[in-house]
Amino acid sequence: MARSAQQGTIVTLYIQILDRFGVLQDSEIDPTVSIYDFDSDPRQSGSTTAEAIVLNASQTSLGAVGQQGIYLMVREAQGIYSYQYDIALDAHVGTWFDVWTFTLDGAAQTFYGQWNTLASASTTDPNSIVDVTNTLLMNNVIIVTLDASIAATDGSTLGEDFEYYFTTKYNPLHATTKQVRVRAGAYLQTVPDDTINLAIFEASREADAITFGLAYDTSTLPVSYELPSGEIAPTYAVSRIRSGPYMTLARRNYAICMAIWMLLKSFLLMGGKC
Repeated sequence: MARSAQQGTIVTLYIQILDRFGVLQDSEIDPTVSIYDFDSDPRQSGSTTAEAIVLNASQTSLGAVGQQGIYLMVREAQGIYSYQYDIALDAHVGTWFDVWTFTLDGAAQTFYGQWNTLASASTTDPNSIVDVTNTLLMNNVIIVTLDASIAATDGSTLGEDFEYYFTTKYNPLHATTKQVRVRAGAYLQTVPDDTINLAIFEASREADAITFGLAYDTSTLPVSYELPSGEIAPTYAVSRIRSGPYMTLARRNYAICMAIWMLLKSFLLMGGKC
């Protein structure tokens, strides 16, 4: 999943550890995480741990001497760990890397994650126009206010503040406004697409939360495995449950129905306005 964070903010990184059956499991040895900046790609053969800004932070250690962060790793739940990193205002803009190590079934594993560090508008001249095309984060409402004193070339001003807003891309979004409108009928004909999209977004987040440990690639699963009853269960039975087309359809239908429920509830409570 693509991740982005601006200079001068704190990024929260997550890892989920699943066994070969897709079940969340804790690392058998205290997991660690290391942070590498834009200049150092730990996936390259010539990379060394000396290039890490934070090296081997864990639940009990801030990292190696001289390569420490300011936060400890946190175990959120079984098989789920998080780590916060404070991005400096002058941090390099570009791709950063988080490298996790953990042990599962007696084998040491390494996972390489990455995020994009974006430029912060606060580091630029406040009187200049900033191009934020590539720095707007997803799932945000952007409010733009034009001051009443802004003048045209002939000296005339707006006279009063002018304000408008727009939303950035929502993610996840498991359905479309058209799919919601088709299911809901005329009840939502006066509701703006932006409001419907927000409801779909909230419903999609809930759908993802319900299936949090399920939507993963199954290419590493064995051909078959033995059930407690002694029967052999084929891999495809697990694949379809975890990440197949049926799960995609289930998430979409859940998002559509939940979005309609939220919108109609608001519609009725507000006397026909949403």
